[in-house]
Amino acid sequence: MKKFIAPLIFGILGFAAIGSYLYIFVEAFKTTAVLVGYIVLVAALLVAMIVTLMRRYKEIKKGEEDDISKY
Repeated sequence: MKKFIAPLIFGILGFAAIGSYLYIFVEAFKTTAVLVGYIVLVAALLVAMIVTLMRRYKEIKKGEEDDISKY
């Protein structure tokens, strides 16, 4: 269970950081074209973070250790 805590904490922190950047950018720039492009970019980053977190949980459930610990 301990192995699940760190990825979850860092996933939430990363999600919050990227979400904060999105909020700041939306408030700062009102240009539609730039705003839409930035929202698409941030959404892609958030989806990638969620997918990575889900893959890490699957690795932990299978019992696979971190790659760096093998060396």
